[in-house]
Amino acid sequence: MTKRVIGRICQPIFRTLYFLLLSSFLYTHSTGQNIGFEYGTRVRVDFKKGSFQPYSIPFDIPFVVFGPIPKEVKKVTLVITKKNRCGSDELVPNPNGGVWERNAFNSSLDSAVVDTFSIYAGPLQAIQNYKFKFSFVRSVSAPESKDFNQLLKPYIQKRLGNIYKSSSATLPNQLMDPSSRELRAFASEIGHMIFQYYSDRNIPIDEGATTALVLHYLPVFTGRNFFDVMSDGVSAREKITRSMEAAQNRYLAAIGNDAVLRLLIAQKDTLKLSGDEQNMIANLFQNQASLLDAIYARPAPGVNIEDAKTSTDLQPFLAASDTIRNRTATLAAIFVRIDDNPKLKPLMEGLMGRQQFADYKSLTESFREVMLTIAAQVSDYLDKTKLYEAALTDAKFDFRTNFPLSLSLPGTSTAEFVTRGEWYITADLGMAFVLLNPNNLIRPYLGVNFNFFPINRQANYSLVKFIGTKDYRDILKGMSAVVGLSVLSFGSKDPYADLFGATSLLTGLGFRLTDGVRFSYGRFWMYEKDPNPLLNRKTLTTAPYFSLSLDWDLRNWLKNFRKQVPGWAD
Repeated sequence: MTKRVIGRICQPIFRTLYFLLLSSFLYTHSTGQNIGFEYGTRVRVDFKKGSFQPYSIPFDIPFVVFGPIPKEVKKVTLVITKKNRCGSDELVPNPNGGVWERNAFNSSLDSAVVDTFSIYAGPLQAIQNYKFKFSFVRSVSAPESKDFNQLLKPYIQKRLGNIYKSSSATLPNQLMDPSSRELRAFASEIGHMIFQYYSDRNIPIDEGATTALVLHYLPVFTGRNFFDVMSDGVSAREKITRSMEAAQNRYLAAIGNDAVLRLLIAQKDTLKLSGDEQNMIANLFQNQASLLDAIYARPAPGVNIEDAKTSTDLQPFLAASDTIRNRTATLAAIFVRIDDNPKLKPLMEGLMGRQQFADYKSLTESFREVMLTIAAQVSDYLDKTKLYEAALTDAKFDFRTNFPLSLSLPGTSTAEFVTRGEWYITADLGMAFVLLNPNNLIRPYLGVNFNFFPINRQANYSLVKFIGTKDYRDILKGMSAVVGLSVLSFGSKDPYADLFGATSLLTGLGFRLTDGVRFSYGRFWMYEKDPNPLLNRKTLTTAPYFSLSLDWDLRNWLKNFRKQVPGWAD
């Protein structure tokens, strides 16, 4: 008798434990992905259609957004916004940054696509309107860089030529200061030419971002390639200018003394001046204007060496400086010859005065030295300009390496998507501990859980995960209303009777402890028998209970149960 009672009590308990283990095994080996499998969902984006595959977006779990991109794209940025209650877009923070950048460690997520980006996103909320905006940064291809070199090099050379005419004080500012007006205008022109290049090929790029990037690289590029040679050339030109101005201030009035020059012409026969010497004195020093042109080595009146942009432009100035150098040497030689002749020297001293003759002779000699220096400086300036032009010719205007451009493409926004939401009614198998007086009960039960919010079977809603959360909805997602039926019935001698034949009702609240284990608390519904055995009267009563149960996905359980049973046809 005692064995039969023990067997009657233990058999349902063992049966319940068996079903718990079997359900756990079948659920773990279900064809769906395991609960809590993060980043297990991949969503492919089609930029041409502005849609996703699959069309719906997962919620409550992180997921991967990926898709094919052109090989020139090296950075993809994803910004997700959500429609709030006011209808405006609200930025959704992405803990992973929402940025993909091409590097040596990138690997394609799809073997059929050579170039693929992937960005981790989420988790998102269920049944909400979201918009995904993708921004792209592309590099310049090799053919495009070659085109840019041919397109922009003449313009850059012209622009640098204008800067080459600046002073040494302003050269660093115009060449390397990104805040300078000249360099900003320089970068703006290059940015516009690049924008126009892509516009002609129906490739939209962000002109403002491109110009900003050009302005970022341009000072480094021009400073590294041209500052030294341009600075040397500008310094050489300024030396010439200072020498010419000093010669003008010191010699223009004295050497251009009309009385002395007229005296030389008047005494040309006595002094035995050659025809070339007479023409030189008559033509070159006939007035201060012609002498001034000679001092400044002008190949033509009004043309200054500062206006020369190229070494070719400097050639006439070099020739003019050589001419004035030779003529000043001739003038100095005339006075040396007079000074060395015992007959001519007293004659000129008598006509000019001894001291004036000595002063003028010394003046022509120093003037010859100064013009010799100016001629050497013009030659040096020409050499420096040739070095600058060589640097300009040899400079590599490669917009992929030494002048790397990353072109920002306008952002592409998808249509609004609503995250999917599924309201699960999940079953569970558990053991309830009913608190009765004087003896507590243990009852296996089969329960049904009604979730308060849509849930994602891949997400983890365990109570441990949400400890310390600031959003109460996170905790509510792991809660459910529990309705269950006990498996083990009361005996005829028990003071209680089952509510429905051989089973009783359980109602309460469930809290998910882990992915598969749930704790619930509520009321156990049953009948209480009248203490008088002669009266067949029962009273509805409840008692508190708490339980531990195993989550049981009924749909997957049935699906896998059919696979486990041999001969069960689908």
